[in-house]
Amino acid sequence: MTQQALMQDFANWSQALRSVCGRFQSWLAPEHSLFIGEILHHDIGGFAYTTISTNAGRIACERPPGDQVDDRTCFLIVQEAGHSVLRHQGEAVELRPGDMALMCPEFDCDILPCGLIRHTSFHLDRQALGRRLAGGDPRFGKLPTAGLTTLLLRSLVSQVTHLDAQAATPEEGAALSEALHALLIPALDQRHDLPLESGEHQALTGLKRNALALIDASLGQPLLSPNWLAQELGVSVRNLYRAFEDGDSICQSIMRARLERSAADLSSPMLQRASITEIAYRWGFTDSAHFSRAFRKRFACTPKDYRRQTLAG
Repeated sequence: MTQQALMQDFANWSQALRSVCGRFQSWLAPEHSLFIGEILHHDIGGFAYTTISTNAGRIACERPPGDQVDDRTCFLIVQEAGHSVLRHQGEAVELRPGDMALMCPEFDCDILPCGLIRHTSFHLDRQALGRRLAGGDPRFGKLPTAGLTTLLLRSLVSQVTHLDAQAATPEEGAALSEALHALLIPALDQRHDLPLESGEHQALTGLKRNALALIDASLGQPLLSPNWLAQELGVSVRNLYRAFEDGDSICQSIMRARLERSAADLSSPMLQRASITEIAYRWGFTDSAHFSRAFRKRFACTPKDYRRQTLAG
């Protein structure tokens, strides 16, 4: 694909994104020589959702100046495949397959895909949702990953994506919206019922969460290291190491994330034309021999064999 064709495909995709989701801007990932983007919009009797697949570097909703903002819509995002980081007013959450989060474009917010992702975005009436919430207004955040309500909500959104949109009536669309709201309300309220941690432990937990989110968003950055992370997060290297005392170390977390993203790309039919070396360099490996050794240690086979086995089904 020529650079001109790539830019045209990206421009067309960005325009399609704005036409169905509103005032979103997008940027290419500099480490990718191939752009992948698809948008499928569905309307089930007036109940709308959009499936987005892309390897764009960043998707942002930036609040316009003054009173020009239209904040009547908020989005329930369901991460279907791949990993991404969702940021909102200094808070960052990582979304893995199956995770759900509420995004309210009242303030600046953005999505940082970590390679190729697919997510489904359900368009919700923010005011209608707010009237039923205990706090009175839906707020940004990741939904609980466990619990009966989350299980039922995940089941509902999965079934919705397999419905015949053309056969749905307005009454059925309204019923779907009501069912989604009914399950979403307790899931959102549940976030406020979680036990509070002690001050220092909470701070270190938050630091680790933000560091992991930054790691996932910066895997293609050759300078990614504990020192670089500490500088970007505005903390001391010592405190950053303290946050990672339990579980994998910082360097182990970086290596694991890079290998997982590399494995995801190697198993993607859409990236069959990308060479193994290109994929390795895309995720921050600068030595192909080192990448092969680390990959074999993690997955018990070479990158070439892993690609052949996963693509063969």
